[in-house]
Amino acid sequence: MVDREFYRKVLEIDDAELLDLLLSITQTRRLERKELLIRMGEAQEQIVFLVSGFLRGFLLDDEGREITDCFGIWPGTAAMGASALHEPSPISIEALTEAEVVWMPVKRVEALFAEHPALLEVYNRYLRKALNVHWELKTMIAQESALKRYRWFQKSYPGLEAYLLDRHLASFLGMTPVTLSRLRRRLRDGTEEA
Repeated sequence: MVDREFYRKVLEIDDAELLDLLLSITQTRRLERKELLIRMGEAQEQIVFLVSGFLRGFLLDDEGREITDCFGIWPGTAAMGASALHEPSPISIEALTEAEVVWMPVKRVEALFAEHPALLEVYNRYLRKALNVHWELKTMIAQESALKRYRWFQKSYPGLEAYLLDRHLASFLGMTPVTLSRLRRRLRDGTEEA
């Protein structure tokens, strides 16, 4: 069960009245492994935060193959399919493991924006953070070797690799599953610099 301390820590809000309002509109949901939280093409009606477990965001290429776009592994991570509220999501988000999330209806949160400008600042902070994470990934893919991208992933997402299919990790890192497999083999054999 999520309490005031969760939102205080995650959203960095100290206003007791606002925390009480957020808790009053919060619902908790448990997800089974592989359960879709958000479907590509649908407008998101909730603002969702990860409490526990791992999430994966993905889209489909022109041949219908899944391309992994992002991961949620830290409690408090926002699971947002689109950057703007009410827009159709360009990605789907699924649970990689059993997971727990909390959510608040978008319409109720939007109503609070006018009364509590601090909440709008929280929303903007999450958008900036998401943009920074995506630019970091795009920069890694465009400028770094497969080995550096793989090492970056291991450092940035500790423990997640055990829950991923090779094709999901490879697509996230901008390489083929064959390239990922060869890279891991060279690392195991000591023929690639760690």
